[in-house]
Amino acid sequence: MRSLLLRSLLCGLCAAVPPAVCPAQGRSPSGLDFAAPAKRLVKECRNAISRSESALAAVLSVSEGSPDFTNTPEAVENTLADCREATAALSFLRFVSTTSAVRDAALACDRALRQFEERTFSRADLHAAVLRYTDLKAPLAGEPELLVETQLKDFKAGGAALRPGDRESLTRLRTQIADLETSFMENIAAADAADHLDVSTDELAGLPAEFLEGLPAEQGRRRVGVSLDQYSPVMTLARAPSTRRFLATLRESRAKENLPVLDRLLTLRREEAGLLGYPSFSHLMLEGRMLGNPLAVEWFLDRLASGLEPLARRQLESMADLKAADERASSGRDRVIQAWDRLYYERRLRESCCGLDEERLREFLPVRAFVEGALSLAGRLYALRLREVSPAGAWHPAARLYEVSDAPDQNGRPGAVLGFLYTDLHRRPGKQPGISARSLVRPRRLAEGLRRPAVAALLADLPPDPGRRGFLSFDQADALLREFGKAIHLIVSRTRYARFASAETSWDFSEVPGLVFERWAWSESGLPLVSKHYRDGAPIPADLGRRLADSRRATAALDTLRQAAAAELDRRLHTAKVPDIGKEHARLSAEIGLIPAMPGAFPVASLAPLAEEGGRHFAHLWAWAVAEDLFASFDAGAGPDPSLARQFREAVLEPGATIPPADLVRRFLDRPASENALFEFLGAKAAKKR
Repeated sequence: MRSLLLRSLLCGLCAAVPPAVCPAQGRSPSGLDFAAPAKRLVKECRNAISRSESALAAVLSVSEGSPDFTNTPEAVENTLADCREATAALSFLRFVSTTSAVRDAALACDRALRQFEERTFSRADLHAAVLRYTDLKAPLAGEPELLVETQLKDFKAGGAALRPGDRESLTRLRTQIADLETSFMENIAAADAADHLDVSTDELAGLPAEFLEGLPAEQGRRRVGVSLDQYSPVMTLARAPSTRRFLATLRESRAKENLPVLDRLLTLRREEAGLLGYPSFSHLMLEGRMLGNPLAVEWFLDRLASGLEPLARRQLESMADLKAADERASSGRDRVIQAWDRLYYERRLRESCCGLDEERLREFLPVRAFVEGALSLAGRLYALRLREVSPAGAWHPAARLYEVSDAPDQNGRPGAVLGFLYTDLHRRPGKQPGISARSLVRPRRLAEGLRRPAVAALLADLPPDPGRRGFLSFDQADALLREFGKAIHLIVSRTRYARFASAETSWDFSEVPGLVFERWAWSESGLPLVSKHYRDGAPIPADLGRRLADSRRATAALDTLRQAAAAELDRRLHTAKVPDIGKEHARLSAEIGLIPAMPGAFPVASLAPLAEEGGRHFAHLWAWAVAEDLFASFDAGAGPDPSLARQFREAVLEPGATIPPADLVRRFLDRPASENALFEFLGAKAAKKR
C-alpha cells in the first residue's frame, strides 16, 4: 500500500517534472522508454530543449521583480535537471541502438543538449539574475548555498562575465575545438577500420586457432588490422618479431592527418584559457581539482617515476633476459626491448615468474556467474539489495535491469529504492565497443519529499558466442569490476540536487570508487564470490589466486611508467608550447617509460587522450594512487570488512559532488592522499622528488 501511495504521489507531480519520472503501466520500473524511432527522437529532443528555453525565460521574467532562491538559482537547476531527464533515454541510444539512424539522431540529440547547457552558462542575463539574488545576501546553508556558489563558477567558466565580443570569441573557439576533437577521433577510427597487414599463418605462430579463424583470409594469408581487438593479441602472442614490428609500425604511423589537427587544437586551447584569464589550458583544467595546478601534477608524476624506476628497470632487465635467450636460439644477439617487444615479453615475464595459466583462470570466470558474484559482493559490502526486475521498454532483448535498494533492516522491512542498473554485456553491430558505466538519470529530491531514483547502465562488448567465448579473460573481468563499482557510485549518492549527484564528481576522482571495488573483489574473501568454476561452482584455488596476484604486479611498475610518460607529455603540451611534439614524445618515452618509441613513426597522431582528455591524462594514475590509499586504510588483509565498506559508502560515495574529493579523502584518512600505498602494492619504495 505504501509503495502504491508513493507511486501515486510521484505521478501526481508529472505536470512539473518530465514524463520519465512517472512510468506508465507496462513500462520499465526505471521510468525510461527506449523505443523512440529516429524521427520521434529528434522531435522529442528538440521539444525538451524548447521547453527548457521557455522555462529559463520564465526564470528571467520572475526574478527581475523579486528574486529569491526558489525562483532563480533553484529554478535554473531544476530546468536543467528536467531537460536531462526528459532526454535521458534519447541521448543514451547513441551507445546501444542497432539502428544507425537512431544512433545518429541520438548523437545529434546529445550534441544539442551539450550546446544548450553551454549556452545557458554563457548567458549574461541569467548570470545577472543569479547575481541579483546574491546581492540580497539571503542566508543559505548546505546544498542550497553550494548550488549558488557552483552556478557562479559555471557562469564564469562559460564566459558569462566576459565582454560581449570576448563571449562571442569564446563560443567560436569552443565550437572549433569541439570540431577538431571530433576530427581527431574520426581520423583514428578511419585508420583503425582501414589499415591492415596481410601475413602468412607461419608469421602468426603463437596465436590460438580460434583467433586465426576469425581473421579474413585471402590467397593463404590472414589480414590483421590495427584496432585493439586484433592488435593486442598479435602483439602479445605472436612469436615472430618481424610480425610484431611491422604491425606496431603500422599502428604507430596511422592517422598522419592528425598532426596539423593536433597543432591547431593545442593553439585554440591556449587561446581559450587566455580568454578566461588562465596562464595555460592546464591551469584551466586543474582549477579546483585535487592536484590544483600543473606543478602539482608534475611533482606527482615525478614522485611516481622516481619511486618506480628501480623496480621497473629490474622488470625490464628480466624481459631483456628472456629476449636474449630467444635471440641465442636463433643466433641473434639483440637483448634491447623495443616498442614492438613490450607486450610480448611482459606476457612472457608474467608466465615465467608466476606460472599463471590464463586458460585455467578463464574456467573460473564464466560471464553469468561472475556478474552475479559482483552483484552479491556489492550487496554485502555496501548493505544493498540488487534485485532483477522486468526491463520492459529496454533498447534490446539482451538488456537486463536491476532494482538497487538499501538492504532490509533488522526487522526485515525493505529498504528505500535508490535507483536502477541496466546491464548490456555482449557485443553486436552498432554498439559502442569497450566496457563502461553510464549515468542516465541523476538522483535528486522532488516535491513532497519524494526522490527521483538514479538510473545507470553497465555496458560491455563481450563476445556473444557460447563455449569458450562465454568466459572472461582477467582483463575483461577487471574492467567489469571497475565499471560496476563506478555504476554503484552513480546510484547511491544521496544529494538534494542533480548537479551534485555522483555523475558530477570531479574527473580526477570519478574512477576511484570503481578501483576500490575492484581491489575488494580480488581479495581473498571477495574472490570466492566473483570466481566460480563453470562445472561445479568451486572458487579459484588459493595457489591460483596467489599466482594471479603475483602476475598483476610482475610488470606493473614498467607499465605504470609508460602511462606516466604519456601523462607528462599531455601536461607539457597543455602548459606551454612545445616546438617539436614528436621529439618530446620520443624523449619522454625513453626517459620516463624506459622503452624507446617506434623509430620513424608518429604515434602522437593517434594518441586519443590528447583529444579526449586534454590536460587531464594524469587522472588515471592519480585515481589509482588515491584508491590504493583508501583501500590500504581498511587494513583489509584477507578480505573486505562490510562494516568498514559501509562507512566508505556513507562517507565517500553518498556525498556525491557535494564535498570536494580532496576533502572527502582527507576526512576519511585524517590526512591528504598519498601515493605510498600504491608503491607498497607494486612492491616499490617511495622516493623523494629528484
